[in-house]
Amino acid sequence: MTEDRNQSENTSDIGVGRESALSIRRGWWVAYALLFSIQVIAWTILVVLEEVGYGGADRRPTEIAVVIGMKIGALIVVSIAYTMILLEMVRSIMVISSYLEDKLNERRRAAAARRKAEQEELIAEAVEKAVAETVEESEKRIAEAHQAWADWNRRRLEADERGEPFDETPPEFPQQIGEPK
Repeated sequence: MTEDRNQSENTSDIGVGRESALSIRRGWWVAYALLFSIQVIAWTILVVLEEVGYGGADRRPTEIAVVIGMKIGALIVVSIAYTMILLEMVRSIMVISSYLEDKLNERRRAAAARRKAEQEELIAEAVEKAVAETVEESEKRIAEAHQAWADWNRRRLEADERGEPFDETPPEFPQQIGEPK
């Protein structure tokens, strides 16, 4: 029975890191001490000013010191809690800002990818249009050249049938694609 109990205690702690809710995380000690000290000093000044100014003439100094000590003791507990809450809020803000920064970077990367895809699409469309125009222009040039050769050949054959000499120079060959006329 004792073995079962020890075994269950050992297995329940495996992989579980426990941390007290009141513990201060490493790296935050300086911030905690600074914030806590500022609060305690401020509370002490306020309590002393209130007690001395509120009725210090009627009471003895020991009585005033006891009242100040009681009030400061309660305010120290409040300062501990308040400091921990403030530091956890700062840590939470840091975590949230990191998360939001990651999301923002993710959106920026997605927007950049969309812009790149749109640019590539526009470039592809421009290339297709340029190729289509070039093909159309070269087909037109080839058709004009064929027509010029057909007309020249027809005139040559007509002159040959009539028995006349034909000394007209043949038309030029069509230029290469992309060359000026």
